[in-house]
Amino acid sequence: MPGVTTTSGLAFKLPGRVGDSPIIGAGCYTDQDVGSAGATGSGEENIKVAGAHTIVENMRRGMSPLEAGMDALKRIARNYNHDMTRLRFIDMIYYILRKDGAYAGVSLWQGSPRHEKHEIAVHDGTRRMEPTVALFPGISQDFPPFRPNLPKEPAKDSVYAK
Repeated sequence: MPGVTTTSGLAFKLPGRVGDSPIIGAGCYTDQDVGSAGATGSGEENIKVAGAHTIVENMRRGMSPLEAGMDALKRIARNYNHDMTRLRFIDMIYYILRKDGAYAGVSLWQGSPRHEKHEIAVHDGTRRMEPTVALFPGISQDFPPFRPNLPKEPAKDSVYAK
């Protein structure tokens, strides 16, 4: 039973940040008797719910991959008391495979500012992309929500122009 996760790596790493990928049970978890789950998205939120481990344990208790993944997403929403003004700045995608071959892709939002819709790659004899099942309609928002339009060059009369 394979397991996989993804990270933005050093290119987007903030100094001191670990993220969920290296934390067993958050970014990725596999149990050869049950299945596997991996994640991408808001790592800190995924750590709080031990997302991948939660999904695999849900499947162990009889949930389908879809039900197990949606439960993990609902836990993230619960941590924010379902406050959509805050949740819109968070996104999480889980890709889930059960030992018998059943699978699911779930996401907090349908898409993001960079991707109209979240998708997972599937290969069961035919390679294809399938949309995730989203907990919330719409797209997540980038954080911070406001980025001032700073001039590219200092004004000619600025002390910095000299």
